[in-house]
Amino acid sequence: MTSPNTVSRCVRDLGLKGALLTAFTPDSRGLVTRDAKEYAAWEVGTWRKLASWPADTTSLAARIRFSPDGTLVAVLQGNDRVQFVRTGDWRVAVTLIGPVQLDLVDMGWNGAGDHFYLLNRDGQVREWNLRTLREELAAMGLDWAATEAR
Repeated sequence: MTSPNTVSRCVRDLGLKGALLTAFTPDSRGLVTRDAKEYAAWEVGTWRKLASWPADTTSLAARIRFSPDGTLVAVLQGNDRVQFVRTGDWRVAVTLIGPVQLDLVDMGWNGAGDHFYLLNRDGQVREWNLRTLREELAAMGLDWAATEAR
C-alpha cells in the first residue's frame, strides 16, 4: 500500500484566509479561488496571483462557474448578483442583478454558453439569455465585447 504522503503533496500555500471555494479553468491552466474577502485568479504551476477582485462579504454564498469556452467566469456576489469576469484580462465584464431577490444556491451555463441559469432556495430556475442581453447592450454601446482588452 502506498503512503498518502507519496501520492499527495502540498505544491503551494496560497495564503488564503477562510478559503471557501476553488475552480479550475476549463484548460486547467488557471485556478479561481474565493476566500472571506476576495476572488482571485492564479496561474497553475507558478502559482502567481494574476488578479483579484472583492467578494461580497455580507454573505458566505459562493459559486464559481466557467463558460464552456473558458472566456468568462461567473462568480456569485452575495445572494442575488452574478458577476461575469473576462479570463483574458480578469476584469469584470458585467454584473447582473435579477428582477427579484433571488436567494441563489447554484448557477451554471448551458453547453453553448449563450444561456445562464440560476437556482434559488425555493427551487425556481431562472434563465438569462446572454445572446439577447449582449445584443441589447451592444445597441446601447455597452456590449462587454466592446470593452475587452486588446
